[in-house]
Amino acid sequence: MKAPYGIVEIARQQILGPEHMGSKAKFWCQLESSERGRQARWLFKHPQEHTGQHWAERIAAELAARLGIPHAPVRLATYEGARGSICKSFVRPDAPLFHRNELLSFFAAGYDRKKKYGQSDHNLKNIFLLFDRLFSDPAASKRVRRQFAGYLVLDALIGNTDRHHENWCATADLSSGSWELAPSFDHASSLGRELRDARRSRWLAEGWVGRYARKGRSGIFWSSRDRRPPSPLNLVRLAAARHPTSFRRALRSVRQLPDASVREVINRVPVAWMSQPAREFTTELVLYTQQQLAEVRT
Repeated sequence: MKAPYGIVEIARQQILGPEHMGSKAKFWCQLESSERGRQARWLFKHPQEHTGQHWAERIAAELAARLGIPHAPVRLATYEGARGSICKSFVRPDAPLFHRNELLSFFAAGYDRKKKYGQSDHNLKNIFLLFDRLFSDPAASKRVRRQFAGYLVLDALIGNTDRHHENWCATADLSSGSWELAPSFDHASSLGRELRDARRSRWLAEGWVGRYARKGRSGIFWSSRDRRPPSPLNLVRLAAARHPTSFRRALRSVRQLPDASVREVINRVPVAWMSQPAREFTTELVLYTQQQLAEVRT
């Protein structure tokens, strides 16, 4: 097996300032880039107490890489002894970022941009219609639909329940007026990160990992008429049946992902950062969702 993931130590002089968006404590820092003579902005995120949000972010990013899904790079990190994760900024000065709630408020009359949860207008139909408006070229719209479908397949694989309308966005190129879908980011609400080890062990012993995957709710509704969204798995099942060409590539990548790769991605989290019950539960969860996604035909 490959060596455990490295840990980045953040020094006080590298801190740029706080980030106020979102519910978790976080700040921006500046680190050396792999490109000579350049530096990059990274967002340090403190996990909520008694959760594995930091390792969930790291595992999710690694699985996205294995599936070929555009994502923001993530590393495990510490600051003054506190464990967390850092996520590399993908925003460019010449390409401002617009979250989905902002975009829909531009194009959809009556869309409540302040309502983060329970917003049934945040559904796949409206999202794809928005892509058709932003990307007038049919080939570009098709490409972006396929890219976003990959995000939803990743959500289903890791059990991400936080794809609300501030957790995906698009960037606008000011010089050309063109749009791009930003990489997938913020996967902390996934992989059973909130469970305590006693419950993980019990659910593993009882064979209830699939039940856990089924009870989670996506951040995206299927219809404006629905009272609550489907699970991330069911959202992909519904969406792939309606839009097979958009989901075909990502689902094929999931089917081709070896079990050994899944185990390696999870087992590379340092022992001190992830308990054995968490490691076993996460592995069983991803293998279960992978098997369920492999059965989705397009």
